Amino acid sequence: MPAVIAALAGLAWLREPAPRTPPAEPTPHENPLPEGPLEAGELTTRPIELPLPEGALHADECLRRWESWVFDPPLDAAVQQLRAAGLSDAMVTRAQASLHCDARECSLMPDDALVESLTPDGRAQLYRTLRRRGENRLQVYAYLREAQFGPWSAMQGLSPAVRDRLARGTWRDGDHYAFSDVPWLCNGLATDAERIEAIRVLRMRYSLAVTVTLPRGADLDAMVRYWSLGSPADEVRRTLMQAASTTRTVPLVELLPPMARAHLDRYPSAGEPSRDCFWTAAHFFDGSPRPAPPPDATTADHVAPWLRAQSDEVTAADARLGDVMALYADDGALVHTASVVAGNVVFTKNGHTQLRPWTLSTRDELRALYPHAPTVRFHRLRR
Repeated sequence: MPAVIAALAGLAWLREPAPRTPPAEPTPHENPLPEGPLEAGELTTRPIELPLPEGALHADECLRRWESWVFDPPLDAAVQQLRAAGLSDAMVTRAQASLHCDARECSLMPDDALVESLTPDGRAQLYRTLRRRGENRLQVYAYLREAQFGPWSAMQGLSPAVRDRLARGTWRDGDHYAFSDVPWLCNGLATDAERIEAIRVLRMRYSLAVTVTLPRGADLDAMVRYWSLGSPADEVRRTLMQAASTTRTVPLVELLPPMARAHLDRYPSAGEPSRDCFWTAAHFFDGSPRPAPPPDATTADHVAPWLRAQSDEVTAADARLGDVMALYADDGALVHTASVVAGNVVFTKNGHTQLRPWTLSTRDELRALYPHAPTVRFHRLRR
């Protein structure tokens, strides 16, 4: 269902003065409005699907080699988790023989037979536990699909073998369908075409279609202030006034800064530099009047110290357009960054590959993708 959120976000295309003619209005580096309140309007969101481009995948991307499951020690606790997942006594005994424990962890290499024996409820219980440890990549980075879209196995046009494997391997994690057992999926399919089909379905990406509504009696100046945090105020005002005289709604993309506007819901093209969440958050205001980040603000190693040195922490409630939402692991490592758009909506790129588009998401959805990064902070870069 669409969610309505009070919020806002920013616009930008730079204004080019006529040659040898002094600008009649303030330059993009000036905001002609006096200081005052910031208001958002109302954001209406609708989830959308972004299928991978045709031909983007190859059969060898269907992972067929298992990775170890890592449990908290001691051995008895790990065995108890396997029993709680509903495994038979014989399967628990078989698995226990392969469990290796030390003071830090217990590890078990699963196989197709072990995974095949899990019930949907047992799989969900076990994998929710495994997600608590970052080493369990297949569970931590499980493929997720909002329940409102329906399960992957209900999608149209699937071959019978792919549909069956997806149905049996899907588990529920709150409001999402989840899938982790990619080796079991790929090992059980007979052809490369089926493997490509299965991975393409699981790698369906998701974004939000968002519109901004001007409420009746809205403070237009307050809205201009918000959306012009990184954009020329006159351009923002024209966009909002046109909306006020017609439908009172604006597609959010028209209010985003230039970089975000150009990249939203787009997959990187061939030959385009590899970009991830850190570059995306650092360069959110590229093309706008805001100061540019340092050239090396492209990785966690560079962005983390930059945020510490060049930003102030703000509360989640006070976060506004362009503030950086940063997710940290328990050890303090920076795991993910996104740019606040307004309210609960953020702009992000979840991964550096060409198979990851730039999207809009909610803060809650983002946190669900990174369960091993429980600490969230909001940073406001200094001008």
